[in-house]
Amino acid sequence: MNEAIIETVEMNHDMIGQVTSTSQPLDFSVLNRLLVERHNLLNKHMAEGFTVLTKLNIFDNEFEGSITRTFTDIPSIEHLDMSGNYFEGTLEHSINMPMVKYLSLSNNKLSGSFPFSSMKTPMLEFLDLSANRFTGNLPSSSNATPYLWSLNLNSNKISGDIPEWIPDQMNEIDFSDNRYVIC
Repeated sequence: MNEAIIETVEMNHDMIGQVTSTSQPLDFSVLNRLLVERHNLLNKHMAEGFTVLTKLNIFDNEFEGSITRTFTDIPSIEHLDMSGNYFEGTLEHSINMPMVKYLSLSNNKLSGSFPFSSMKTPMLEFLDLSANRFTGNLPSSSNATPYLWSLNLNSNKISGDIPEWIPDQMNEIDFSDNRYVIC
């Protein structure tokens, strides 16, 4: 039986009535881009098995629960936006996305220390963790994120000293509404 191969799926808030179905089985293993924005259509377990997914936008979908390895271990992902949902809990596992350049987990209910030290994101350029409940300190070095140029941590509960590498490496920084001490 022939399978229909889908490379891009885009369902934005104004396209909800344009979704069509097919009688052929769908092969999501070659899906390159999945954009499901501003409505609650995607089951969070749907991301399992995406092997070549490079862009995943699931912002403003009212998802709940924890962020699992299903999302943080997609080896081919370059752009991941999970902002504006109701994800909660801690990120106790490492983030293993060797190709990710853009990562936004903003405007959720995430808490605890962000696992900066266990991040495997050597290509990361943009990180937005704003409007969560993260606590703790930033790492003293940037070995895990050598290309990071934009860091948004506003509206969290992060405290301590701002490490010396941050002003040297960053073009855009937002630490507002936290508890920092500038060395």
